[in-house]
Amino acid sequence: MAEKQAWYENGWIMLFLVVIGVPWGLHFYNNYQEAQLPQVIPQVAAAIEEPLWESPRLCLTVWHQVEGNLRNGSIAVSVNGKVLAADDHSIIQMHSFEIWQPNRDNGVDFEIPLTGFGPEDQLGVAVRIRAGNCHEGKVASTWTADGWK
Repeated sequence: MAEKQAWYENGWIMLFLVVIGVPWGLHFYNNYQEAQLPQVIPQVAAAIEEPLWESPRLCLTVWHQVEGNLRNGSIAVSVNGKVLAADDHSIIQMHSFEIWQPNRDNGVDFEIPLTGFGPEDQLGVAVRIRAGNCHEGKVASTWTADGWK
C-alpha cells in the first residue's frame, strides 16, 4: 500500500515554487527595499562674482540634508542662458562622489563662466543628484540679478 506524499515532496510543486515563486518574491522584496530609500532634495545657493580683471562667473554651492551620508553618486548641474561663455548657451558640469556628508559645510562648489551679467539677464539652473542609497532628486529654477525667481 502506497503512502500519500506530503505537498513538499511532490517534485512538480517544488519546481513551480522555485521557478515562479522565488523570482516573484525577490521582485517584491526589491521593490520594498527601494521604497524605503529617502528622497534627496538638492539645496542650491548662487551668487554672481565679478572680479576686476576677469569675466564674471556664476558660483553655485550644492548640498543635501538627507540624514546620513549619500554614497556612490553624482551631481549634475545644467545652466542655460544667453550670457554663458559657451557657444551653445548651455553648460553642464558633473561631480561624482563615493561618500558625501550632509549640510552646507560639505557643499560642492561649481563655477560657471559668463560673458557678462546685467539686471535683465536670466540663467536657468537645474541640479540633479543621484546616489545609490536614495531616490534621485531634481530642482530647477531661474537666477536673476535679484536672486531666485
